[in-house]
Amino acid sequence: MSIKEWKIADLDREKAEQMSKKWKISFFLAVLLDVRKLTNRNEAHKFLHGYNNFSDPFSFVDMDKLKNRVEKAIKSREKICIYGDYDADGVTAAALVYSYMKKRGADVMYFIPRREGDGYGLSKNILDKLSKEGVKLVFTVDNGISAYEEVQYAKTLGIDCVITDHHRPPDIIPDASAVVNPYRKDCTSKFKCFSGVGVAFKAVCALEKGRSSLEELICKYADLVTIGTIGDFIELTGETRDIVRRGLKIISNTNRPGIRVILENMGIYKKQLDTANIVFGIVPRINVSGRIDRADKSVELLLSDNTHDASEIFREINEKNHTRRNTELEIYKCIEQQLRDEPWRKYEKIIIVEGENWHQGVLGIVASRMVKKYGKPCILMTFDNENAKGSCRSVEGFSIHDAISSCSEYLERFGGHPMAAGINLKTENIGKFKKAILSYAESFGEFPFPCLNLDCKLNPAAISAGMIDQLVKLKPFGSGNPEPVFGIYSLRLETIRVIGGGKHLKLILRRGDVCIDAMYFGKPPSEFLYNPGEVLDLAASLHENTFLWSNGVSLYISDVKLSDSDQREALTGQRIYEKFRLGKPLTYGELKNLIPSRDDVACVYRYFGKYRGLLHRVDVIMARIKSPSLSSAKIYAVLDIITELGIADVDIKCDCFAVKLKFTDEKRDMNKSPTFQRLNSLAALEEGSHD
Repeated sequence: MSIKEWKIADLDREKAEQMSKKWKISFFLAVLLDVRKLTNRNEAHKFLHGYNNFSDPFSFVDMDKLKNRVEKAIKSREKICIYGDYDADGVTAAALVYSYMKKRGADVMYFIPRREGDGYGLSKNILDKLSKEGVKLVFTVDNGISAYEEVQYAKTLGIDCVITDHHRPPDIIPDASAVVNPYRKDCTSKFKCFSGVGVAFKAVCALEKGRSSLEELICKYADLVTIGTIGDFIELTGETRDIVRRGLKIISNTNRPGIRVILENMGIYKKQLDTANIVFGIVPRINVSGRIDRADKSVELLLSDNTHDASEIFREINEKNHTRRNTELEIYKCIEQQLRDEPWRKYEKIIIVEGENWHQGVLGIVASRMVKKYGKPCILMTFDNENAKGSCRSVEGFSIHDAISSCSEYLERFGGHPMAAGINLKTENIGKFKKAILSYAESFGEFPFPCLNLDCKLNPAAISAGMIDQLVKLKPFGSGNPEPVFGIYSLRLETIRVIGGGKHLKLILRRGDVCIDAMYFGKPPSEFLYNPGEVLDLAASLHENTFLWSNGVSLYISDVKLSDSDQREALTGQRIYEKFRLGKPLTYGELKNLIPSRDDVACVYRYFGKYRGLLHRVDVIMARIKSPSLSSAKIYAVLDIITELGIADVDIKCDCFAVKLKFTDEKRDMNKSPTFQRLNSLAALEEGSHD
């Protein structure tokens, strides 16, 4: 994980105290509501207990047109195709509408395009095939809002289209029989925050109005809406939050054989579920078919009506999951090798890597992994002789969608959200696109540092099992309502225990008379940077104690730092060093901050001798050395200098690095280091310009 700047949410303590007294709730819960800006009693009550105010589906523009056209198709037995997408949102939406149409007795089929070959959304080639199969109405779910040309083409084939989508509409929307999208400028629906399957559900509510109650429809379909909504990282607010709250309960006791098979495989059937079970368990298993082959299998799994068939389908999907993991690992290794061979790529504000004939289906997963590791936006592209496709992922504070929009002249097609997007372009335009988007990043202004958001500080003595009861009231957690993470400061590390076959750590820490245990999952001992006796700060979430520890609460660690470390200074120094390595202009102040003295080099060298066998990170080094002359930027320069002088081997691992010293009595002249020479030459030029 990259170094992150810890940011504690703004808290009005006085207001929280007033809320606690007036609303008769715990001060802890009042604090959590305050940092979420839920200080209006009515809104806070809805958030905690349910909004119970589902919007009228006919408040969506064109919903009446959709109902009329679909009812006509059902009555006249026109062949209908539900046209979905290959991710969890599109798959659940297709399964929901298809199963509903089947119950209505419609002549219906579904089609999910291949990620490799068909691409996203409606295409003329697929419309040709559907026409030959006799399709007269295409009902899109989770796509179609940008398909102006394709809808026009469908008309020439005698096919009408009704579109349901939640992606932001372009300036010109398709001339379809109906276009239902809450983000249309003329849409009067007050609530907008729906997934693709959420919009599809509203369409079914409209079609079923007067036939079934809303409660009946929620009981039938809330599970599918929940999976697609969480899988697409839609903000859990308003009626979306309400349906997800209901859906989680329905899923845990599901009657759908396909979902039951997944839960049994995960070992959590009939257990209380939260959004993490969906994000890390169900969604990846639904997505895998669309990433590696066809998402049809995932639709089949959700539509399966018996456990035997569902088990067979799931077995096939599980095999594809192994293929996906291997493919993902191979591409990840290729990317890391490119970054070693061409380190300038990771110094840019956006990491961009391209490879020939990489599997497009896993690029988004790998890009997310790169963002987590390097703390920067990442764009991965696969290309052949003519065409290239890419997956883009970003960090909070930098809209990757805005960035690629600024380079649209080099793209054939693009779409997405601030944090994630996809692009299509000609292979010959890759170079131009890279240059343009990196230029956009340079002109962006103050580029955001990767950050870790904390709800508030906690005194370890105040942590109790009662806090877990209060946290439960904030569920479901997800986009727009993340699980609270707390800062617990100035803890002395007493013991490090390795558990889980060396994959995880259990830390025992103390402050005063209070001793706490904390789990650090996914952190092997070889990657832990700290020693017993050091004073640490923890960023951690609170969970019900399932390990029978003393205080009834389990702490799950998100991040750790030395108490007197300065994350922002470390990140600033990294930026200065990267500018230097890219040959970009540096201010005189940045140069002075970057050039180490002989004493600085000797100090860092001695440090590596003292802390042999550990991984190192600049913020940790600075906090341990405590030298007023030593900046984080200088530490990066020292690493280059001692490598060039042949007195150390440095293996860079993102923000961490392993150092192997080569002990010798021979004195080395720093002036023979190319890095030191270049830094001093730049400083001399800068000083000359100030004379």
